[in-house]
Amino acid sequence: MGDTMSPLRGVIFDLGQTLMKYNGGQGSDYKKDARKKMFSFLQENGYLKHLPIETFLSTIRQNWEKYEEAKSSAEIQITASQILKETLCHLGVDVTDSLVDAAMEAGADQTFELWDLIDGAEDVVRQLHSSGVRLALVTNAADTRKQERIIDRSGLRAYFDIIIVSAAVGIRKPNPDIFQRVLNHWQFQPSEVAAIGDMLDRDVLCGNRVGIKTIWFLSEHTDKAENASHVGQIKPDLTIVSLCQLPSALAAIESGLSGMRVGYHFNLQKVRKLLKEGMLDSNSEITFVPIDSMFAVEAQGPFDAVVMKVTDLMAQARQDDSARQFISDLQSFLANHPKIRVIDPLDKVGALLDRGYLPPLVTEMQRLLQGSSATLRAPRCLVLDSIPSDPRDVITRNGLAYPVIVKTVEACGSSCAHEMAVIFNGLGVEDVMKTLPFPLMFQEYVNHSATLYKVYVLGDLVHLMVRPSIPDAPPAFLESAHLSAQPVLTAFNSQKAFPTGFESASESTLNQVPTPNSTESINSEAVRRIAAAISECMGLTIFGFDLIIEARSGDYLLIDVNYFPSFRELDNFPSLFKKHILNMIKQ
Repeated sequence: MGDTMSPLRGVIFDLGQTLMKYNGGQGSDYKKDARKKMFSFLQENGYLKHLPIETFLSTIRQNWEKYEEAKSSAEIQITASQILKETLCHLGVDVTDSLVDAAMEAGADQTFELWDLIDGAEDVVRQLHSSGVRLALVTNAADTRKQERIIDRSGLRAYFDIIIVSAAVGIRKPNPDIFQRVLNHWQFQPSEVAAIGDMLDRDVLCGNRVGIKTIWFLSEHTDKAENASHVGQIKPDLTIVSLCQLPSALAAIESGLSGMRVGYHFNLQKVRKLLKEGMLDSNSEITFVPIDSMFAVEAQGPFDAVVMKVTDLMAQARQDDSARQFISDLQSFLANHPKIRVIDPLDKVGALLDRGYLPPLVTEMQRLLQGSSATLRAPRCLVLDSIPSDPRDVITRNGLAYPVIVKTVEACGSSCAHEMAVIFNGLGVEDVMKTLPFPLMFQEYVNHSATLYKVYVLGDLVHLMVRPSIPDAPPAFLESAHLSAQPVLTAFNSQKAFPTGFESASESTLNQVPTPNSTESINSEAVRRIAAAISECMGLTIFGFDLIIEARSGDYLLIDVNYFPSFRELDNFPSLFKKHILNMIKQ
C-alpha cells in the first residue's frame, strides 16, 4: 500500500523503443552497415587504401566490446567518436578531429532515417505538455550527432524543455547523476517526477536510484531477452504495454499506488481491444500489471488477483514447448500462492477448448434447472475422429437428420476453429470432410426463427442481446437438397456475417435477410437461471453464451459458451469490469 504522492510536475522520457522504434533490422546489422560506410569514406579520401575491410570491422568491433564492459560498470558514456579515433590510431592513421567528424557523418547517414514514432507517442507527449507537465528526454547514445537527428525526426523536440544525450555529458543511465541533472534544472523534488523507459537496468534502475517513480514500458518493441535477467530484481512502480496507458498510470502514481495489484495475460489482439476500451487503465483502486510469457511469473508479482484469457495459449501449448512451459509456470505460481484471486481458474477455462464439453455440461445443468419454465437441451451431435467408411450415410445411420451443422471439435487456437457449414445431404458431408480437419462435430440444425440470443455474464450481471442468425430452411428446399446429385452445403465463418440463405443446384433461398425476434420472445428469468447454472457448473464469472429457441418445440438450445467475450454491447463495461475484480478479491 502506498502513500499519497505530491502532484506530478515532471516526466522523464527515454527515446529508443519508448518514443521511437528502429525499423531497419537488428542492431548488429545497422552498426555494421554504418561502419562499412565509414570505411568507404576513409578509402575514398586516401586512408586505409590497402587494408581489408574485415580488418577494419574486426578492430573497431573489438574496441567497442572493450568499452562496453567499461561503460556499463562505470556508468560512463564512451562515444562512438572516441572508439573510431582509437581504431584509426591503432591502424596507423594520422588522426585529426575533422577526419573523425567527417567519417562519423558518413556513417550516421545510414541509420537515423530508419527511426519512427511508436504508436501514441506524439499524442501522449502533446497531452502531457498541454496539461502543464514538464517533460524531459534522457537518452543513452554513443553518437550525439545521430541522436540529435533522430530527435529532430521525431518532431517532438519542442515539447521537451531539457534534452540530455549521454554522449554529450559523459555519463549514461543508470548513473543517477543524469536524472539528477533534470531535477536540478526543474528544481523539483523526486516525489514530483516520474520516469518511463523500456530497459529495467537503465531507465528503471536510474529512476529508482534517484527516488522518483518509475514506469516500465513493456511493449512489442522492448528487448525482452536483455531485460529477462532483471525482471524481479529491478522493480518498477508500474508497468504499461501501450503509451495510451501512460496518463492513467501517472494518475495512479499521484493517488499513491494504493490499489490492488491485478496481473493480466491476454493475447496481443485481445490486449489491443482492451486498451482501446480503457479496460487496462490503472486507477486509485486497481494497478494493472501485465504478465509476460517471456519471464518467470514469480518474478513479475506480487499480485492480489490474476485475470486472463489463456484459451488460445492452452491450445498452442499442445504443440509449442514455450507455451506449455508458461502454462506450467503459471499453474505452479498460482498453486504456491493460493490467496491470489484467479479470475477465472485455468482448468475451468481450459474446459472450453473442445466443443465436446457442451453435452455433459447441459446434462449437469438440467439438474439445476428443474422446475424452470424453459426446457434446456444441447443440440444432438455426432463426433467423428476420421473419415468413416460410409461418409454419405454416417449422419442418418447415427440417428441424426438433415440439415446438420459441422464444426471442428477444437473451439479455438486454430485457423479452422470458426469455419462451419450447414449441410443438407450426404454428398455435402463427404465434401466437407475434404476441407475441415478432424475431429469434427456434426450437430442437428433446427429452425429457430433466424434468431440468436447472445448473453453476456459478468458476475451477477446478465446482459441479453438479440442478433440475426442463419435463416430457417424451407421444406421445399430440404426436399430439393435431398434429391440433389450435387453436394448441398453452405459454408461460413462464425466470426463474420452469417449467410442470409441457402442454395442448391435447383433452388435458392439466398438474400432473404432474416428479421430476428426481440428480447420479449425469450423468458428473461430462464436466461438468468441458465447463466447461473453455467457459472456454478463451470466455475466461471466472465463469460458469454449463445441460445436459440427451436421453432417447433420451443426448447432452448445452448449452442456455445465462450470465455471473456468482447462485451462491446455492454455500456460502461470498463468500470463494471474493474468493480467485478474488486468484488472477487473481497469475497
